[in-house]
Amino acid sequence: MKREARDRREHMPPPVQRIELDQRFPRLRLCLVILALALLAGAILFVLHTQLSADAGWTEVEADGGQGLTCAGNFILTMNLTGDATARRKLAVNVYTQACRDAYVRYSLRPDTESMNLGAVNASPNRVLTVDPGLYAAFETMTGAGRLLYLGPVLDLYRSLLYSQSDSEASAVDPGTDPDSAAYLKEAMDLISSPDAVSLELMGENRVCLHVSDAFLAFAGENGITSYLDFGFLTSAFQADDLASALVSAGLTDAVLSSKDGFTRNLQAGGSVSGTLYDMASGSPRMLARLSVQGPCSLVRLRSFPASEDPEGLYYTYADGTVRTLYLSPESGTDACAVPSLVAADRDLTCAQLALSVYPFFQYGTPFSSSLSLIYVRDGAVHLHGEGIGVTMLQDAQVIRE
Repeated sequence: MKREARDRREHMPPPVQRIELDQRFPRLRLCLVILALALLAGAILFVLHTQLSADAGWTEVEADGGQGLTCAGNFILTMNLTGDATARRKLAVNVYTQACRDAYVRYSLRPDTESMNLGAVNASPNRVLTVDPGLYAAFETMTGAGRLLYLGPVLDLYRSLLYSQSDSEASAVDPGTDPDSAAYLKEAMDLISSPDAVSLELMGENRVCLHVSDAFLAFAGENGITSYLDFGFLTSAFQADDLASALVSAGLTDAVLSSKDGFTRNLQAGGSVSGTLYDMASGSPRMLARLSVQGPCSLVRLRSFPASEDPEGLYYTYADGTVRTLYLSPESGTDACAVPSLVAADRDLTCAQLALSVYPFFQYGTPFSSSLSLIYVRDGAVHLHGEGIGVTMLQDAQVIRE
């Protein structure tokens, strides 16, 4: 077949047309240019004033989106702006933006050697490191949590499952359905459960050493494991506490900070904060009751099934209704929940401390501290425990006071 010669003129620029410019009225043209520039400057100033000014009262404060990767997308900050509302809002945006950036980097699994974050610790087994002070404090909080901090290799597997786009994709990595994943889970948990295989030594003055055995290093190399330590679902709890601390340090206490996956810090001296208890008995989530607490406190919500407001990556629901979650057992590495839904509150504990206090009850039904305030659902009944909380029933249900 004969190839036709392509007409190269289709790629040539069009002929240049010479147009004579009107050189009359130079002063008029100069005035018009100056007027246009003045209008443009005025528009820019108006936009900046609109963005920076604020009215007094309650409003949502957003972090500056131009500061790189942050955890701001998982949080909602509402503040009561008083006095010079514009100055307070500007201060809040600056403090909140920096705190969101710091909290994201601190718990990121990507190594950051400048801040010496969680990723840097994972990338440096058997080496002494001086880490971010906030991260060191979080490690200290986890010391009584058994092997929960060491589930990194298993969390990698479950995150692949929870972000699946179909049942077939999910079942291909689900330890409950895929033999290879089940074998991986067993071998990983044999190592995770042994302090001789992996342990974190806290040496004081923000110095740590992640001890990893040769056998675990070999297993990690064979399976592409890069994270031995992982805060899992508690990441948002620690971030909420860090953000709250930054706001309090800046004097921004007339505020409520909430994560989209269940952690709230009420910083107000007055005013209340609430959390909704859901039930799944009817086959779909329904709001059953609401817990409210007056004054500064931490509030934690744990739930074994998703509701509409939950972010992606916390649950995966199969077509048959089976739900997989990120709430893993530090003993078995599987997701198991004895209590389908609970909301807990405390005036003294941080979100991370409170979550760790109720997590064994959520997973296994283990008795919790009598000083805690919480509501939970079991067999369709709402159980109330603790003093100083308010409960509003949203549906007819049996109420049991403990």
